[in-house]
Amino acid sequence: MMPTGLQGNISEAIGIAKNQYYKLLVFVENDEKNRTKFISELAGSYGVDVINLNLHLCARLLEKSARERVSLLLEEFRNILDIDAPLVILNHCEVLFDNALKNDPLKLLKNISRNKTLLVAWPGSYRDGNLIYATPGHPEYRNYENPEVLIVTSHDTLEDHTTTEGNLYP
Repeated sequence: MMPTGLQGNISEAIGIAKNQYYKLLVFVENDEKNRTKFISELAGSYGVDVINLNLHLCARLLEKSARERVSLLLEEFRNILDIDAPLVILNHCEVLFDNALKNDPLKLLKNISRNKTLLVAWPGSYRDGNLIYATPGHPEYRNYENPEVLIVTSHDTLEDHTTTEGNLYP
């Protein structure tokens, strides 16, 4: 069972996210097994499914040319999320970091979350106000300083980074 503190922080963050311009909540846990377990338990408590983004997005883009993959990324991502649910939970989102797709993963997630509350299981870390994917030197490395999203870590912390310079409220 998920620790009460973590579950409470995620539930609180979901409530906050619903009222934000970007309805995006990032759950940071570097360990895949723990990340998947937490997200699955949470989805069960909300009565929603976890979407394996790698599986669904790759299936839609596999037969496309490299150029088509880039141009169809946003459309196909939206099609995957075209479900009637108050909350969409994404896991295994590593495909978004593929350099061949020529996109900014966090910007894409923010864009999608304007109309739908998203909880994204982030396969990386959060340190000193930086949301990180991969390690420096890795071709897919990303470091988002002051990411302007709600972040919950597996260490029971909720941090609101939505009120930095550049008001995110409509």
